[in-house]
Amino acid sequence: MKTTSKNELLKIKVTEFGPIQKGEVVLKPFTIFFGKNNTGKTYMAYLIWGITNSDWITHSFSTRKYYSFKSDALTRKLLEIYNKVTTKGNNEEIISDTINLNRISIGINKSMVSNLFQAKDIGLKRGGVNIRVNTKLVIVITIDKELKGKEILLDIAIKQEKFRKSNWESKGTFVFLEGAFAILWKRDAGYQLEIHIGKELTLDQNHIKAREFLSRIPQWVIEIITHDYLTNHIPTTLYLPASKAGIEQMILTAFGAWLKQTLGESSPTQRGIITLDKYLITTHKRTPQDILKLPKPLNNFLEWSSAMLLESPSETSDGRFKDIASFIENRLLRGNLIYHPVLGLRYAPQDNQNTLLSLLHSSSSVIENTPLLITLKYTDKVKPGTLLILEEPEAHLHPDAQRILARALVKLVNKGVYVLLITHSPYILQQINNSIKLYYLKRAGKEKELKEFLEKHDWGEDEILDPSKVAPYLFDDSEGYTKIRELEIIENEGISSEAFYHTIRELFNETYELVNLLESANNERAD
Repeated sequence: MKTTSKNELLKIKVTEFGPIQKGEVVLKPFTIFFGKNNTGKTYMAYLIWGITNSDWITHSFSTRKYYSFKSDALTRKLLEIYNKVTTKGNNEEIISDTINLNRISIGINKSMVSNLFQAKDIGLKRGGVNIRVNTKLVIVITIDKELKGKEILLDIAIKQEKFRKSNWESKGTFVFLEGAFAILWKRDAGYQLEIHIGKELTLDQNHIKAREFLSRIPQWVIEIITHDYLTNHIPTTLYLPASKAGIEQMILTAFGAWLKQTLGESSPTQRGIITLDKYLITTHKRTPQDILKLPKPLNNFLEWSSAMLLESPSETSDGRFKDIASFIENRLLRGNLIYHPVLGLRYAPQDNQNTLLSLLHSSSSVIENTPLLITLKYTDKVKPGTLLILEEPEAHLHPDAQRILARALVKLVNKGVYVLLITHSPYILQQINNSIKLYYLKRAGKEKELKEFLEKHDWGEDEILDPSKVAPYLFDDSEGYTKIRELEIIENEGISSEAFYHTIRELFNETYELVNLLESANNERAD
């Protein structure tokens, strides 16, 4: 089974992007990247973080240089309606039409990638994003006799009741030329674009001017609809990089070295990154990002994770994910993360709840899972529609713990959280496949057998995974460069094990050969 349009969020295409020669990824509720090291999985994850990050998108839209929009169809429609108005000879007649926007295509260029990675040496030949918006755009063009000046147009836009009903505020009104303006607002079934063109722009000698005005509108319209789609469907994106604890320690050490060597000072404190943040900003008017120029997803991770480690937040009010947090604590951490009013964040082992360990004195499994766990337990950052990007979360985890983590991720997906998982773990793959098998068992009508299995293995119904929500990809470097290939989801089986099959087979063959050699040697000694 290949990825279909069902559950499709975004489609991203790249050519000659870092080590990736070419590839396409359809982002779905549970997207999984497999592949060897240095094949471009992190590159694609960074790019997806950028595309789905509303703050970064807003910046990109405002500067307009990071995106180029394929809006030919909309441009043609605008000119077609405009020509109908002018050829009828009635300069005050309103003509409207509707265009269905099923997809929006966005081009990605090198400037965008450089901005995202905070580096200029990241290659990209071509890139694009397709968004399945499925919305209607009602277009109304009016030739207005009285429109003369920019101030008059703005005054009309502000005072008319129908324009005040627009939720777009300043984005709902813009003026490209004196004597013309357009307003876009949301409707129940989509959007309405109203264009007013002053009579002076309908004269023969000014047709080019009016057409130039119309040609500028599509990019603006698509910017707003794209931003609206992304912020409503993927309101938040969180990136949890590999070796999370190591990154934080690395940054802390780098800051200390920078303070000592560049500023001639010793580190003001060793308590945490957030303290150094405040020190740098208040004393030297600089941020860590100014110094280290880390990729933006890493900067974002350090900002919110460091704040959580040092602050004392209250638990989430709705407790939407407390059951999953408890599942991770009880089965993976075998203890609880708590905020002590004096000591701050501490780990309390199950077998000795009176002992409160700092993270520095806790196991690596506790440290590595802390950002995810306290995000679920103590903040409102994760909600249905949040995209959670986890890079190699199996690091420092025993296979038993990896299986538990995989089950927790399935539970998150079934509660409406979008997960992008980058993994090298065959254990996680097989555990996810077991959840997919549960779906096939249920679809086959084996309700009794399903219930018995869940009870026997202490599973919940929220661990049944619909394969239509899953999009698995292999970053294949077998030809000397990376191609992104979609992996098959096999009926009644799950995701193809191609990502690990060759390695496991080679290891088995080597083992089998060595066993035969040893048996031969033993036989020779016996003779």
